Amino acid sequence: MFNNKAFLYATRDEDKTAKKFVMPDWKIWSSDDLIHWNLETTINPTETYMGASKNCWATDAAYKNGNYYFYFSNGNVNTGVMVGKTPTGPFKDVLGKPMLPEDLTPIKEYDPTVLIDDDAQKTAYIAFGHHRSGDPDFYYMIAKLNTDMVSLAETPKEIKIIGDVNVLGGNDKPTLHKHNGLYYLSAGSHYATSKNIYGPYTKRGNSGNNNYGLTSRAHGNYFNWNNQSFILGVIFI
Repeated sequence: MFNNKAFLYATRDEDKTAKKFVMPDWKIWSSDDLIHWNLETTINPTETYMGASKNCWATDAAYKNGNYYFYFSNGNVNTGVMVGKTPTGPFKDVLGKPMLPEDLTPIKEYDPTVLIDDDAQKTAYIAFGHHRSGDPDFYYMIAKLNTDMVSLAETPKEIKIIGDVNVLGGNDKPTLHKHNGLYYLSAGSHYATSKNIYGPYTKRGNSGNNNYGLTSRAHGNYFNWNNQSFILGVIFI
């Protein structure tokens, strides 16, 4: 939500019959009521360091310092960032290279989520990766961002997820949000909570209660609007 208006930074798969994702671009949609949506613009990978590609994977967006930041995945390889003056751009690849290069950590640096905290400094954090319970090679990581929002202020740390609830068994695209002083780490509609943004996060449940087609694969996001809380998710078809 920017300026009390909803913006959706979406990927798309152009061939549902293919055996792997075929994702040629990103589209930005807007809505004043969450029912009627307008296509605002398309971002092509040729506008970034990626060049011609069909690996336009998951995204996130944030606002700080008078700028809007569009974070994007280059497949499951690395993560880049573009900067613009409005929620719909035009956006510029200010680094001309990955913000999270593929050799940054032991895991794969993709599927970013960005949270700007409500402290006096409006500290920003980025999390990314792919978590699988019981697999030491698959986990989420988190790092504080510098005030420029396009570089890391620290070395990424593993996010520990604990608890016996049957959620967050394994998926990519983490999402971070904060509600009533509590941090929420989610994948789709599955979520865990912590009093510390770095964790550990305790597994809590499924916002959809396994209804509405919402699962840990839903690549969802949580937001507040008009004094209500919403979850936005994807249904795979």
